[in-house]
Amino acid sequence: MFYTHVPETSRTADITRVEIIGEGKFSLTDDPFTGDNETVQTTNDCGEQTMGQLTNYAIAHLGSQFRTHAFSFLLFKDSIRLFRWDRTGLVVSNRIPLTSQDEAKFFWRHNHASPEKRGIDTTAKLFEETEELTKKMLFEKLRFNEDDSTLKVEDVIFWQLTVPGSDDTYIVGRPIFMATMSLASRATRTFKALSVSEGVPVFLKDTWRIISGSQKPEHEIYEKLSKAKVNYIPTVLAAGDLPGQRTRTEEFRTRRWNKNKHYRIVLKEVGISLTSFKTFPEAVTAMANALQAHREAYAANVLHRDISAGNIVIYNNGGLLVDWEMARCLDDTGPGPSNIVRTGTWAFQALEIQQKTIEHKRYHDLESFYHVLTWLSLKHARHDLPPEILAKMLYTIFDDSVVYADGRSTAAPVRLNHLRFSGTFDDAQFHNRPLNTLLRQLSRTFKVLYATPEEPMPDSSEADISLYNTRQKQQQEQLNTLISDTNPTWAEDLFKAAAQKPLEEWGEASWVSHESPSLPRGKRTKRKRSQMMASSLSPTQSSSFPPMPDDRIWVKMRRT
Repeated sequence: MFYTHVPETSRTADITRVEIIGEGKFSLTDDPFTGDNETVQTTNDCGEQTMGQLTNYAIAHLGSQFRTHAFSFLLFKDSIRLFRWDRTGLVVSNRIPLTSQDEAKFFWRHNHASPEKRGIDTTAKLFEETEELTKKMLFEKLRFNEDDSTLKVEDVIFWQLTVPGSDDTYIVGRPIFMATMSLASRATRTFKALSVSEGVPVFLKDTWRIISGSQKPEHEIYEKLSKAKVNYIPTVLAAGDLPGQRTRTEEFRTRRWNKNKHYRIVLKEVGISLTSFKTFPEAVTAMANALQAHREAYAANVLHRDISAGNIVIYNNGGLLVDWEMARCLDDTGPGPSNIVRTGTWAFQALEIQQKTIEHKRYHDLESFYHVLTWLSLKHARHDLPPEILAKMLYTIFDDSVVYADGRSTAAPVRLNHLRFSGTFDDAQFHNRPLNTLLRQLSRTFKVLYATPEEPMPDSSEADISLYNTRQKQQQEQLNTLISDTNPTWAEDLFKAAAQKPLEEWGEASWVSHESPSLPRGKRTKRKRSQMMASSLSPTQSSSFPPMPDDRIWVKMRRT
């Protein structure tokens, strides 16, 4: 089912205009739900595959449009199920007999409901400009990667967005970044946007922020940082929660459940991705500036907690530290977000955070900077690793995890070995000295968190025992220095010193792309794709839909 203005001559389904997605199955063995009231998720293969299929549809539906929620249906020979999806999960009906006409009432009510009740985000409108010249001008202004010659204007859909706190309208095209491949998520999308009133590019972030205790909206964090005169952070132009746009799945749970609100923020500065650097001194300078921002923010009692390659951008021959959504205000005495909860991007999280239930400290964020530089170096510096080894190394150090039976996950053992030893850099043999030196300096610093001196054997000499005691004492002193943060500029100083080295010392310092083969999916996980897709959501089963005010479109289901 599509919006009414879709041309009837089109034979290709345009998911950017779809209203409801449906799927038909002949057999009830394909039903993803079972149980006495038919609303317990099944474990049979056919049902799991159907669940994965429906979840894929919902992810594509919500991710290709601006929506608050979406509806779908699963049709059998003599019954139908109805689904409501949002960014915290789904609500599903029991199987409705086709003879009951309840499904007809649902579709009639859906057809006559307001756009908001149907899940359409009315703060976003398709940009329907028909003039090709206008579209080409927008395309050039909003192109984020100037080197991308494969993208054509006809491949881009333009939207007009409004943002709380601003009378301006912002036109966006293809996202710079999308995190919409999981249903239950913040579904963050970022854009290079055009301010209609000013005619200049700005940065726009669209996300479903988690409402938890006194968790502050991102723009309030920026306000606190700005008052403290923190350098190398972007400038907020407008921000706020979109009125009335929140998740509702949590209303139908009896236990605690996430609540999310739709949120937008507009920033003045449009940076360049850290991975788009021209030379490594440029990238290291950007990271040094981000480290300064991090240090100054910490002095103002704000801890970032999500250091990643995507949250450090190049700007005006320097860098900015962005995306403070997960930041914690250390001087906030309210209930606030727990500093024990694991936050951050998995690939760059401190290993101690992945291994333990532990309070997130500043040195954990500094370790994340180290992981960012290591990842960036393996991907874009000149080195001697064969493509197959590089692919394996990138996966096992940054992406792999061990998942226990109780659902807990931790980093794979290779990541621990990488931090304990310097074998990664010995194998890579980077082709420029300042980068190699910087990586090894950082490696020695963080090694004290995870490596312990080898204990002497029972028959060891007094000299060996004395050497062991000395090394153990030195390591404890280094560990205390790192954890206590007695030298807050140490990491920043290392990056700045490396960046200031003459270009000739850097040697082959230009950006390179290593063509590394992808690992087979089977080596990443033993779970089936349908199970992976189904596990990305948080289902809420309900034998009856809740009453809704006004032009409600839920049908109250009855068992027959």
